[in-house]
Amino acid sequence: MGHYETFLTITKESLAYSCKSLSLPYNSEIEEILINEYVNFALYDEVEEVLAALENIKIALYSNGSLDMLKPLIHNSSINKKDIMLVSVDERKEYKPTPMSYQFVLKKLNVEREEVLFVSSNTWDIAGAKHFGFRTAWINRDNRVFDYLGTFPDNEYNNLKGII
Repeated sequence: MGHYETFLTITKESLAYSCKSLSLPYNSEIEEILINEYVNFALYDEVEEVLAALENIKIALYSNGSLDMLKPLIHNSSINKKDIMLVSVDERKEYKPTPMSYQFVLKKLNVEREEVLFVSSNTWDIAGAKHFGFRTAWINRDNRVFDYLGTFPDNEYNNLKGII
């Protein structure tokens, strides 16, 4: 709609809406508990092994999440000491999958489209990145069918080990 709110704000509003629509209690204490879950996700088993195998390759975590959510998430995980560039749409104020959001990545990382392997488990994100011109790898952990979005990933794997 052309109006930007941080992902943290959207997440809080979504939680409030979901609780209200399901007739569940919701107040500031419940919100804090739920939001804390967002910054304490467990990594998939293969993540550290894959990052170690890719240690000589530039890696960026590009997210619709705002930095106020992403920084604690990385800090609270075992990958907090890895050389991973953190890039958020929050810096551009334009969410993926708009073409300009992916263009922002190229500028931020100082790379060309052809140099990027875009990895995601989200079909909409893969479709947006592929449409933009990135090579893509869809992580399909649950053997799902790719959404009909006018394009398909270059590669499909059941976990991150496929990319190494």
